[in-house]
Amino acid sequence: MLFHITHVHSELTCPYHKPEVASETFAKVLPAFAEAGATVVGAYADAPAHAMYFIVDATSADQVRLGLAPVIDQGTADVRPVSEFGKVAEERAKG
Repeated sequence: MLFHITHVHSELTCPYHKPEVASETFAKVLPAFAEAGATVVGAYADAPAHAMYFIVDATSADQVRLGLAPVIDQGTADVRPVSEFGKVAEERAKG
């Protein structure tokens, strides 16, 4: 199942100018997803907005939770299960 995750933090928790914090938090997210058995399809950052976006292929909410564990206290995550648009359109065309 695909999940679209938006993680937003504040300027107070932003590690942009704090490499020691970044290495202990945001740098560990992609490896944490892999360790949880999830596949990160895409990962994007909007640094000025203090937002990160992930598209993750996971079989459970627990994999998502474990992947986000390094940043769980750095901000707020909005997690949404999503469908691949092409598949939805194809199914809809079939009636």
